[in-house]
Amino acid sequence: VLHKKTYKKLALKTTNATALLNSVTEAYVASTLNFEAVEKELQGKDVSLIAVGGKYGLMEDLATAIALLGSLNGLEIS
Repeated sequence: VLHKKTYKKLALKTTNATALLNSVTEAYVASTLNFEAVEKELQGKDVSLIAVGGKYGLMEDLATAIALLGSLNGLEIS
């Protein structure tokens, strides 16, 4: 069972998007693990999706971003 928690701060070990994340007022970090929760939170909102995978994680990050884009635009993923 997963429980929703509200965090005031989040520390990420990344250099791919640090400057970008610091420049926006609101950001969600999506992955295959929290895909459904992020999709539910973003439903009906005007969003920009950015895949920031590094040398070894780019394909998974791109696939997640494309799946999220499709889902937010009515594509059913099965």
